Amino acid sequence: MSELHKFLFEGLPVRGMIVRLTDAWTEVLQRRNSNSATGAYPAPVQELLGEMAAAGVLMQSNIKFNGALVLQVFGDGPVKVAVAEVQSDLSLRATATSNGDIAADARLSQMVNVGGGGRCAITLDPKDRLPGQQPYQGVVPLHGDHREPLQQVQQVLEHYMLQSEQLDTRLVLAANDEVAAGLLIQRMPVEGERNLAGVPTRRNEDDIGLSEHFNRIAMLAATLTREELLTLPTLGAMLDQLLASTLRPVFPRLDASKTHVNIFTRYPPAEVPIQWLDSMSLRNALLWLYRNQAWPKGQRREFFNPGNKGEAQDPTPWENALHEAAHKLLPFMQSVLESFWNTAMDTGASRREFFTQAMSDKCRVDLLFKRQEQVLSAEQSQRLEVLYRTSAPERISPPHPLHAETVQMWEYRAHAIVLAGTLIIRNTQTYLYTQSLGLQLLKDDDDLQRTLLAMAKAPSYEDDF
Repeated sequence: MSELHKFLFEGLPVRGMIVRLTDAWTEVLQRRNSNSATGAYPAPVQELLGEMAAAGVLMQSNIKFNGALVLQVFGDGPVKVAVAEVQSDLSLRATATSNGDIAADARLSQMVNVGGGGRCAITLDPKDRLPGQQPYQGVVPLHGDHREPLQQVQQVLEHYMLQSEQLDTRLVLAANDEVAAGLLIQRMPVEGERNLAGVPTRRNEDDIGLSEHFNRIAMLAATLTREELLTLPTLGAMLDQLLASTLRPVFPRLDASKTHVNIFTRYPPAEVPIQWLDSMSLRNALLWLYRNQAWPKGQRREFFNPGNKGEAQDPTPWENALHEAAHKLLPFMQSVLESFWNTAMDTGASRREFFTQAMSDKCRVDLLFKRQEQVLSAEQSQRLEVLYRTSAPERISPPHPLHAETVQMWEYRAHAIVLAGTLIIRNTQTYLYTQSLGLQLLKDDDDLQRTLLAMAKAPSYEDDF
């Protein structure tokens, strides 16, 4: 099933979307494959068209527009034109016309822009176009500001979005014969409502490339590899995987993902009819139980699975399995995240190593500015250098060794998490270091507690920590 998810980084001027086209994309390929006159697309063309289909869905979803968004690339290479059209209801179609040989490893410039005349056009065609009204169209060349050929459609679209909206955008696109996927991260406009046909404000132009929040998130997004994007499991898929492994010994013949939970008032007096309260998927029941740690009193649950054929009507085995899965959920998610952070990037370093160095560099710059602004004394600055000295021989042994502690947060103690990049630092002075605010000098432990509580209650506390 194709999926589209939109998300915001609360309190930050950054938004994002991720799309996975499965059935919609394979239907496009099946129609092409069944055409005896043309046959299947060459692999590079298929990948290009899939990336354009995913990008078209992301761009259509990113604007308020009742009509078709048409994304085209055309030029003087063996691929004459590739088109992806996405309607406002996100239905799509895509096609490409090519002739001549296309190498198995051909990139965008070799397929469309051989002589440098390739173009990318985005057209917004209103559904209820007035008489004489023309569609809006924007066209950009398939090269960068220094006339260097762009080798990926995502680079072309990032360039287009920057010119059209004056908003920093990061796209990651990938496609194979089963999935077309895309991730969009975009800095939100400072003022006004922007769309592809909008007129940029001077403020938006001034902010290009300067949003630290966007740059940090885009840097992380850029580490996502093609293979990861194509195989990236959704939260629902991961919950289904955990539930399947937990329930298999109990119900070996059932597909747990098809189970629904109906919730009723607990058996009332005979004269009062039983009342239905809610219905949810098994995965949502797992999340509810994980967060609340116990079922609410005064309710009972019935578990329905179409493959159950009447056996195992007793809810006890289901409820016991859900309790077991809720207990396993945090370690399971941690193992998924560990795999993500330990994955090597193109440079050979893992994501963990890359971001450790980035956070260390950021800390160093923050301390240098605070020393320059005389927020820190020379002695304090020297003592704190140990925070970004990552190589043991370079560590400075200050007269008063630092004592650093991590910060934990929880709704229930069993769900405590350690906040990345947040430290409480003590020697003769109390400090709090966070990624968004840098180093804060505090009066004492009471001031530290007040600061942490205030940050935890603030709408944007996720980023402050």
